[in-house]
Amino acid sequence: MVEAGLGLGILPELALQKIIGDVVVYPFEHTFYRSIVLVTSSVQAKTPSTQHMLNQIHTYIADMYPEALLTRNETK
Repeated sequence: MVEAGLGLGILPELALQKIIGDVVVYPFEHTFYRSIVLVTSSVQAKTPSTQHMLNQIHTYIADMYPEALLTRNETK
């Protein structure tokens, strides 16, 4: 419907990176942010597969959004 001029869509920046079709992307006047949180149990966090996934996520975010604030809060 957006491509046909019958509507509009509000999408996150990540979704707009691979958008196809004849559409125009307009930014908002103000910047908006979301927080995405990953929570694991202390037992699950120790598994090699979870450690690998956490490292992959961290690397991806650091490469794609180097200006982003990355914090790590651990409870023990």
